[in-house]
Amino acid sequence: MNTLDQLAKFYCTDKRSTEHNYVQFYDFYFSRAKNSSIKLLEIGILEHPDKSNRPFGAASLRMWADYFPNAEIHGIDIADLRHNQSDRIKIHVCDQNDIEKLKNIFESNDLRPNIIIDDGSHKIHHQQSTLATLFKFLAPGGIYVIEDIVQFNLKRNFESQLVVSRAEFHDNLDGIPLGFTSFTRTNTALQYTTMSFLMDFCVNGKIRSEFINLEDSNYLESQIDFCNIHPSNIFNMHIAFLRKKA
Repeated sequence: MNTLDQLAKFYCTDKRSTEHNYVQFYDFYFSRAKNSSIKLLEIGILEHPDKSNRPFGAASLRMWADYFPNAEIHGIDIADLRHNQSDRIKIHVCDQNDIEKLKNIFESNDLRPNIIIDDGSHKIHHQQSTLATLFKFLAPGGIYVIEDIVQFNLKRNFESQLVVSRAEFHDNLDGIPLGFTSFTRTNTALQYTTMSFLMDFCVNGKIRSEFINLEDSNYLESQIDFCNIHPSNIFNMHIAFLRKKA
């Protein structure tokens, strides 16, 4: 198995090209570090009950261990999945919403990962508060990834009409599709989604979230080098890559 997609298909992770196809973006950003001695941490491990179609527990951690043969791999999950640990994979038990315990994992293990991936609950307040908490632990020049960001909430308003605000898709980054071209922060129904939160930063340079305090907002504004948002193969899903300044 030579490619990230081949590994994703072997381990049956939904990052593979036949599902979200996040592997195309991961390979674009990570391929130059494949043989480096890095630390990678992913939130959200998953042990799927359908063993016939998802036979591997901690599938994405196993994929990363093969893709980065010299890396130290860490995973965090609310469930105790430590039976999936190996000599290079360490698993921590923690609720993503427990910010103090989350910080303690990083501090007690002296964790300063080069890559952090949030594939956890996908709840917007968790995505935003976790970013504010863990970006400080990310190594300089490191990449922070948020998976499964919804472009808009398919929830009906009080008048029972869908609130939808589409962004254009266009190819811009060496043929890699970006998920936005412009953004105006006016629709209150979209104001606090992680998509609108990130697009606001991309266009206006501002971190504005009801889930992030002013100190952490200022830190993120000063430390994020770039934020690129890419579409999944699955409708209404996106992935974001944020690099920390070196």
